[in-house]
Amino acid sequence: MAPLRVECVSTQQVPSAQDAAIAVLVARAAVLHRVSGGGLLECFAAVADPRDRRGVRHRLATILGLCTAAVLSGCVRLVEITEWIVAADRELLAALGCRRGADGRCCPPHPDTVERVVALLGAQGLADEVGGYLAGKAGIGCVGFPVAGPVLLPAIAVDGKAVRCAIGADGRIPYLLAAATHGQSVVIAERLIGAKTNEVPEFQPLLRELRLPVGGCVFTMDAAHTVRAHAEFITQDLLAHYVMIVKQNQRGLFDRLDSLDWASVPITHHTEKPAMGGARGAPSR
Repeated sequence: MAPLRVECVSTQQVPSAQDAAIAVLVARAAVLHRVSGGGLLECFAAVADPRDRRGVRHRLATILGLCTAAVLSGCVRLVEITEWIVAADRELLAALGCRRGADGRCCPPHPDTVERVVALLGAQGLADEVGGYLAGKAGIGCVGFPVAGPVLLPAIAVDGKAVRCAIGADGRIPYLLAAATHGQSVVIAERLIGAKTNEVPEFQPLLRELRLPVGGCVFTMDAAHTVRAHAEFITQDLLAHYVMIVKQNQRGLFDRLDSLDWASVPITHHTEKPAMGGARGAPSR
């Protein structure tokens, strides 16, 4: 299963909606730039603007594009991002669609405007919109049936990760449940796990909010999600497939699987990977 990387590089507390939303951009900026080919405005064109239309001077896509460009330039805190935007080159401001003043020169959005916009969007809203765009770029979608023979199906990994170097308003390290593509590990959806719950109850809500059809795709997950409800949801509601891990803490299920006649099962796929220390690992099937 492809590992998920969800990072926040600030060591300050992250109590505000602004900082939480910026953390999403920090984690996604490089991937957004890569998959968009640099067309950041396209990334954010479909994001719904939460502001009242009256008095809007800068498009939402422009503001988010400038924030992402600032992150790509090394800014990781909101104050650094707004300072970078104010000092941005006029040609860059024009390329990202900033409005022109009475003198014909492009004007950057005011820092208060940037802070207000990211606060209104919030981390979850921005993560949902960006995830939907990345999912479309990743080529995830329904698999046509029937297939002529064995094929590699699109795969999505579901895993939970602590947000490194971040501290929430309650003093806890934020914990996210995320869905990501195999291979490039592009995060296409994520949810914040509350302090009074765990990632298992958030599994189905996370996948229900995927903004793409996943019929025929394969979902992979760790042993914590090897439960009947998840299996039924994936196969019956999403019309997809799953690969689940069974460990000995689920003694009954493990024993039933272990008692099967594995020696007579034909090997249909063979892979090898280096074991710890660089030695060649045993083949798996």
